[in-house]
Amino acid sequence: MTHQLRLQTTPKFPIFTSKILMPEFQTITQAFEWFLENIYPDLPTERKALIRDAKYAFYSETRNISTKKMKRILEEYTNYENVHRLDDGK
Repeated sequence: MTHQLRLQTTPKFPIFTSKILMPEFQTITQAFEWFLENIYPDLPTERKALIRDAKYAFYSETRNISTKKMKRILEEYTNYENVHRLDDGK
């Protein structure tokens, strides 16, 4: 079974293709880390303040942030899509 997560973000420059390629991740943790590294820095200060504690919790030694909270943040700040794929091995 393959479980992929996709994030679609608004590009900073025009893209002249009919389809925007979205980054794909194997885990919610990978998707959230990409969000923190690529989207979070460009957010306005007042929006960053709302999720600053989540960023701290993610990068702390214990990684004390729930999957549910990561998913909620991704849904709020990106076009988050959860994709499930099954391969029966045939």
